[in-house]
Amino acid sequence: MIGIIYNPVTNSGKSADRMKNILSLLDAKGAEYRYVETERAGQAPELAKDMSAECDIIAAAGGDGTVFEVANGVYGTGKKMMIIPLGSGNDIARSVKLNDLQDEELVDILIAGRSRPFDCFTVNGDTIGLEFVTFNLVVNIISMFKDPANQSKGYGGLVFKAVRATKPYRYHIKTENGEYDIDSIFLTAQNTATAGGGLPIYPATEDDDGKFDLIVSKYTGSIRKYLNLASLSKGKLSQQPNITVERVSWAEITPASNEKYILDGEFFETEGVRVEIAPEKIEMVVR
Repeated sequence: MIGIIYNPVTNSGKSADRMKNILSLLDAKGAEYRYVETERAGQAPELAKDMSAECDIIAAAGGDGTVFEVANGVYGTGKKMMIIPLGSGNDIARSVKLNDLQDEELVDILIAGRSRPFDCFTVNGDTIGLEFVTFNLVVNIISMFKDPANQSKGYGGLVFKAVRATKPYRYHIKTENGEYDIDSIFLTAQNTATAGGGLPIYPATEDDDGKFDLIVSKYTGSIRKYLNLASLSKGKLSQQPNITVERVSWAEITPASNEKYILDGEFFETEGVRVEIAPEKIEMVVR
């Protein structure tokens, strides 16, 4: 049986017609499924755990935040997971090439159930993530993108505005390779190639190699951050002289003061995080 968890507020509620169409296609193909809608933030993990008792595949229908919650319920159950990308960013779906597909294609993939392992990581020992943990610049970009007042504005303009507003913060970073202090405007532990709605953070990132990429910019002045932005849009950020990339299995990131960060599209606040590859993977349904 297939389980489907749908977040009705995904993409400001604009995905309802697509969800109805997907259910109609499943009915037309005679698929057996259980369907539930979330009623509050934070509910999807418990729904996914409940579904795991009777469902072989659990699908997260929504954006990256919904995928994040469902993954926290699916992890450790041994059940497969699929993404029905209905959000505005859909970066985890991009990693498994499920974004921009027609509804009928998604339904066929869901019914077929072909899967592959997908790396998970833990944050501070418990919460499961699939995509990234990021500080500073990307936090500002996503904050502006999610602000209803900016919905009519172009994405490129919002990114430029976020870069202009972002100031360097001081971080202490420790990995299996050593530790150091750095002033940075961009710092991310990346498990997928894109973030922030398709920004090609590091195209070489792999989601099934048992490691993640720690990408850190050293702040060297305002001009360099605009050069970084230009290279980021082309997927060449790692080629900039102030950027370092470490492929690691764990990292401790401690900001000089309490700071917001984003984990898979969800906002948190912390005095420091430990990101570590989880001992198990999730079997992710793919094309």
